[in-house]
Amino acid sequence: MMTFVPSRAIKPFMLGVAWALLAFFVLVPSLSFASPDAPADKLVVKVWEIPRQGEWDVSRRAQRAVIDAFSAKPENRNVELTRFSGLQMRGQGQEVGPLMAIAGGTAPDILYVNFRKSDSYIQEGFLHPMDEYLIELSEQRGIPIDPEHPFSDDEVPEILKERVLPPVWPVIYRRGPDGEKHVYCLPFETVVIALMYRKDLFLEAGLDPEKPPRTWDELYDAAARIYDPERGIYGIGLPAGTKSSWCLMSFLWSAGADAVALDEQGVWRAVFDSDEAVLAYDFYRKLVHDPVVKYGREYNGVAYHDVDVQLIDYINRGQIGMWFGYLESAILGKMNPAEVGVGAVPVGPTGISASEINCPMEGLYAGTKDPEVRRKAFEYIWFHDNEEARRITTDIFVQNGFGRFANPNWLRKFGYTDYLRQIPQEWIATFNDALESGKPEPYGKNCDLVYDEMSIPLEDICQDVDVYVGLGDTERRAKIKRVLEAAVAQTDEKMLGILSPEVERFRKRVALVVAVVICAVFCFIFYRIYKTFTPEWARGRSWDFKRYKWAYVILIPAAFTILLWRYVPLARGSVIAFQDYKIIQESRFAGLSNFAYVLFDKLFWQSLWRSTYYMLLMIGLAFWPPILLAILLQEVPRFKVLFRVLFYLPAVTTGLVIVFLWKKFYDQSDNGLLNQLIQLYNLIPMWLSQLAPSLAWFEHLTLKTQSWIADRRLAMFCVILPQVWASMGPGCIIYLAALKSIPEDFYEAADIDGAGFVGKILHIVIPYLKPLIIINFVGAFVAAFKSVEFVFVMTEGGPAQATHVLGFEIWMRSFMYLKFGIGTAMAWILGSLLIGFTAYQLRILSRLQFTTAGRKPEEA
Repeated sequence: MMTFVPSRAIKPFMLGVAWALLAFFVLVPSLSFASPDAPADKLVVKVWEIPRQGEWDVSRRAQRAVIDAFSAKPENRNVELTRFSGLQMRGQGQEVGPLMAIAGGTAPDILYVNFRKSDSYIQEGFLHPMDEYLIELSEQRGIPIDPEHPFSDDEVPEILKERVLPPVWPVIYRRGPDGEKHVYCLPFETVVIALMYRKDLFLEAGLDPEKPPRTWDELYDAAARIYDPERGIYGIGLPAGTKSSWCLMSFLWSAGADAVALDEQGVWRAVFDSDEAVLAYDFYRKLVHDPVVKYGREYNGVAYHDVDVQLIDYINRGQIGMWFGYLESAILGKMNPAEVGVGAVPVGPTGISASEINCPMEGLYAGTKDPEVRRKAFEYIWFHDNEEARRITTDIFVQNGFGRFANPNWLRKFGYTDYLRQIPQEWIATFNDALESGKPEPYGKNCDLVYDEMSIPLEDICQDVDVYVGLGDTERRAKIKRVLEAAVAQTDEKMLGILSPEVERFRKRVALVVAVVICAVFCFIFYRIYKTFTPEWARGRSWDFKRYKWAYVILIPAAFTILLWRYVPLARGSVIAFQDYKIIQESRFAGLSNFAYVLFDKLFWQSLWRSTYYMLLMIGLAFWPPILLAILLQEVPRFKVLFRVLFYLPAVTTGLVIVFLWKKFYDQSDNGLLNQLIQLYNLIPMWLSQLAPSLAWFEHLTLKTQSWIADRRLAMFCVILPQVWASMGPGCIIYLAALKSIPEDFYEAADIDGAGFVGKILHIVIPYLKPLIIINFVGAFVAAFKSVEFVFVMTEGGPAQATHVLGFEIWMRSFMYLKFGIGTAMAWILGSLLIGFTAYQLRILSRLQFTTAGRKPEEA
């Protein structure tokens, strides 16, 4: 038994050192290391986006010139516009950054708002109404307005007619948390969806570059003719993953369907399960996965369909023939009209051609406390798209040689009529037609994630290729309709919160029972942990502060630091699981409602299973190989240093480089590295099958090229593989060190007994490494369940939610759906499962004995 005996060597100054360290770790984080505050007479307005000086893009230069003009006005000399800098997620644009900033209390004074997120921003209290400022502006300009009832539902007010289209008015004039309608944001541009295509690829395919597809049939025919798998050229580019339904919306509206709609009671409901919607989903499936024969081989689909939604690189390299893109009011196009053509969204089977109308908008952050800052923020929003700003934008485009890309109405208004002849007339006609027949992007209740919900059945339909093979149109569409009906029911519950009172009461009762069981299990587990790690001789003994005072002095700072930075946040955050948590508005107590929702949430259990599958793959592919590699590196007779460097080299490469490197390997075209290896392998059975008729069966051993990360059957494996490649070298180092500590006597005795290589591993290496393996296994098990980084950057949970692990779902619910209570409840359930497993493993570990490793001295 080892006891702690105070030594005279412990001097009094050690007590001071311990408490000084405690003060450092506790107090230093609370100090501000920010730059000095701005002068007292400066009003700092933080804007969601400000172009930097000297940017090469002409549209960014124009935006910068507008900002400089605003700052140069005498009344704004004391205003400093600063650029917001926050977290961004690849492919999510302004979806994530503002929400993370709002949650962290660092949001800009001017928020970016789009149609889908507008209702959530308003109902969560993120936006401050603009009514008072618009009334004041109207009175200054002599426009008659009633301060008590300034706006109506049916008509855009006079002050906004120059900048707000009639279809956009219901989006910005909404009912807020106070039950009254207000204007919450203002658009600074209008954009519409159009079909864009590369004229050179049209010519190569024998198509007229001046005649874009007018119908769905013409679109598919053009895509099939352009598609060239050997050259890596695709007929059309369609994003995959959580935003795949963004392109679907054009087909949906052209089929006469919609995503969400108000019912007779004024409640928003999902409606993308209609017969017309089935036609749109079926046509999208046809583009992505209907078989097409090229060069005597069968391929699936004519579309580039990948989770990387940034298609511009493939477009610029001439690898995608057609795609859907935005025409903007400020700049009709950013591409050379000699290379890129523009056409309207193709007409659907109902004879309708409808595309999306959208407006990037700006709103006032409700968390801004200073009324003067808020006023200046509104003045900037108003200036951003007034006549002076439009003139500046047009001047910059003309001065930089981009006059033919500017808004034709602005060119005409500001005297640049010579440039009107240079603008392709089909671009102008497409833009104007889209304004007349277009539909606003979904903007109903919680519609910020409507694309995510619609993408779930879309990815399922596109991935389940075998389910629809050989079916007639009626039978195939009947299957699709059943998928959509299930998705609509899930969307109504998850996104729109539609649930009957009877079902809610039943779920709460079940949640209460489960909560009692979890608490009992927790108490039992902690009791077992206490018994396991408390020796018999120590049980029932007092703290004995006097005897062990110096031990307590040393331990208290560390224990207090862990308590302060680990357990206090954990305890405070745990309260959120029992609340309907609001970032700005007052949170209300929800009891067990969040747990009741989670326990009956199908996606939660699916995500938990995918996390388990992810963990099994990580343990099988990433945990055991480093042990085997360490043994092989230990036993290899020559070039040990070379092999160790080769295996460790990936560890010095950053994770971002690893991701992009492997995404190139996973290219689904015939030019992808892994697909090239498959084609190289296919040469062997093909050659053998031609040697003699009796060897013809070898031809059946050939493999098809794969979609890899875009195939839900392979996606999880594709996420794991880069991590195995990058972590195997570093993971084996600790085992190499442990192998060095095994006494040579053990190996010599094994040789005398006639043990071979396998026998030494089973009877010497494994037993000796067992404690280390158990410790690392616990860490690897827990880390695998929590791991979500590679899923974020490689698949975003797709395709068809194949990699939608629980960590990703917790993040989505918390920061995308703003359901922090539900996200916390999910985290608690996951944590309870991991704590139980960890306690069991630690119990095994407690029975192990640790001794000092040593080697027998070599004889001279």
